[in-house]
Amino acid sequence: MSWRDPRRDLLLCACLDLLGLVVALLALINLRGLSFQGQGGWIVTTLATYLVMGWLLGTYTLLGWRRLPRWTLLQRLGLTLLASLLVMAVLTWLLNPPLAVWVVYRSNQLSLMLPVVVWSGLVRVALHRGALRLRSRSYCW
Repeated sequence: MSWRDPRRDLLLCACLDLLGLVVALLALINLRGLSFQGQGGWIVTTLATYLVMGWLLGTYTLLGWRRLPRWTLLQRLGLTLLASLLVMAVLTWLLNPPLAVWVVYRSNQLSLMLPVVVWSGLVRVALHRGALRLRSRSYCW
């Protein structure tokens, strides 16, 4: 991570996580033939929950480490997965959405979150190795 602009890598990682969530959600919708109708608030809640739990449980902190222990990465991604599922389960229990809201079903949550966790792990490893960094170009005039 660059000391001159450390937020750039964090923002890039969060945007790539969000992209992975959206792609996994669209794939889930297409594969299972589901609809968006009445799901908007719960979809936004699911996306925000995953990003906030990743931030709170330190998956973005790993980007600044000199060495990236794989076991620590797996632990933090697993904790993020479990915490996100737990928060969504508690919110579902507290707010009691109608049965038409398919986003809160445990099977759909798990089908959405597992590929996203794998994607997040790949993104963090790639960012840590410098594979996704933007290179500045120098122009000679």
